[in-house]
Amino acid sequence: MQSNNGSGSNSAATSSRRYYYRRHGRDFEICETATGQAIFPYIRFRSQEEAKNKVYEMNGWKPKNKSHEQN
Repeated sequence: MQSNNGSGSNSAATSSRRYYYRRHGRDFEICETATGQAIFPYIRFRSQEEAKNKVYEMNGWKPKNKSHEQN
């Protein structure tokens, strides 16, 4: 799993990223890049995919095409 803490060296990608997800116990939470704080303190996502989809939506990104991953 890639690091989702915004500390990557690609500043162009991180400057447009307002939200990211991180593991919180068994679940995932969504955080704001500027503060590092959870923006929905009581809302958790059970799967990484659910959290990723919500972050893409909140950042205004289009989901990546997953056709190459399906068998």
